[in-house]
Amino acid sequence: MTAAPTVYHRQHQLLGNCVITNLPDLDRFAAALCDQLPAVAALGLCGTLGAGKTQLVQSFAKQIGLHAADVTSPTFTLIQQYQAKRRLYHLDLYRVTDQDELWELGIEELFEQQAVVMIEWADRFASSLPVSMLWLTIQIEADDQRRCCLSGLPDMWGRRIGSLLAAYRHG
Repeated sequence: MTAAPTVYHRQHQLLGNCVITNLPDLDRFAAALCDQLPAVAALGLCGTLGAGKTQLVQSFAKQIGLHAADVTSPTFTLIQQYQAKRRLYHLDLYRVTDQDELWELGIEELFEQQAVVMIEWADRFASSLPVSMLWLTIQIEADDQRRCCLSGLPDMWGRRIGSLLAAYRHG
């Protein structure tokens, strides 16, 4: 049974969810996500080890014109920057030990740039991250399927997530 996803800020609501059954589904989801993100967007990616956080970033990277193989988890480098049709910052907070180390990375500057910022293990520092973030929680389900639950500010993300899920389901 799937656990209820966490909502990371008081103002946030669960905005929707979908099931991803294979890599073509993930690519279709990433395409819909890419189409719905504004020029400046920050996403918190949450889920257990092996849930598919890095794979989602790789699928998103393909949508903006990068080769998925060039996008690797920044577990040790902590931040990777990519430039294609859009600028992409990929962060991994798994090895970040505390808030001081988080801020030493200079991430607050990333949130102000014309870029998509995708942060793996963002839930470790949820209270320190912008309330405007969109949160994607990936849960492993039966038959190796994934459920992606999306939460955020309803006024900011509600319509976009509705359009994203409609495009994904009908794509």
